[in-house]
Amino acid sequence: MGEGVVGKQVAILVLRASGIDVAPTDGGMHEIASNDYSETIRLPECLDRKLVHHLSRKFKVPIHHFFNPQMGGVPPNPADQN
Repeated sequence: MGEGVVGKQVAILVLRASGIDVAPTDGGMHEIASNDYSETIRLPECLDRKLVHHLSRKFKVPIHHFFNPQMGGVPPNPADQN
């Protein structure tokens, strides 16, 4: 992936590791909810930096966790997550 781009699965794992609920809904949308904020949004296969920044701000997840998921508590290989 290019610089500033994050895969959808990585973004979901980082959000979940930060205590954010992420659930797929009808039509390819995702319900993302924390104690403070809730949003239904379409997550493309590759999230650009603008969308990652939006998720970081709204859900109070440090932006560097998306680009270095291990810092956010995600295992080195997302396949290890059961």
